[in-house]
Amino acid sequence: MCAIINFSMYTKKRKERKRNMFEEITNDIRERRKSGQEYTIDEMGNISRKFLNQLSFNGKGPVPIVQIAKSMGFKIYQQPMETRLSGFIAVDEELKGLFHNDKIISVNINDEIGHQRFVIAHELAHYLFDYCPESKEYYDTYVKDTHETDSEKIANRFAAELLMPKSSFIEQFRNCKSSSNVIDELKKKFQVQDKAIIKRLREVI
Repeated sequence: MCAIINFSMYTKKRKERKRNMFEEITNDIRERRKSGQEYTIDEMGNISRKFLNQLSFNGKGPVPIVQIAKSMGFKIYQQPMETRLSGFIAVDEELKGLFHNDKIISVNINDEIGHQRFVIAHELAHYLFDYCPESKEYYDTYVKDTHETDSEKIANRFAAELLMPKSSFIEQFRNCKSSSNVIDELKKKFQVQDKAIIKRLREVI
């Protein structure tokens, strides 16, 4: 019985550490925004690297985006949505009655898994760069082909930098550029959709 109690206590501490893993980075972003300094699209690479360094990500396998989101206190859901809607983020105390959590990200289960992963990273960017903790609530939806605002462009770049880190992406491209289907090889490595791979190629190659 003591062993079970000790294990439970260890598990609780480990979960708490995971939950707070990105707290310092998030707080730094919040403090800068409070001072009136907004982030630019060119800074997304540095911010994403901070997340990956905190995670001790070694570039082996796809970035564990669900783990990152959960570590930031989110519950992740999949559900059927209309075709043009890929997901949404909701931060609201009122959610606790239904979801037992005040932060959720839901993605369209009908989209391919690579796109679902991208949407999670995209919505995390909105949480970091658009959500104000002083507000009572925050909601944002990911609607396909409607990403022309600066906020949406920043969220897309953050997601791309996080899921397809520049150095790792270039290395993997060099390793498979002789393949008959480079796009498919990179999709398997990074687990994102074709569209994201093609855009990332234009950005870094």
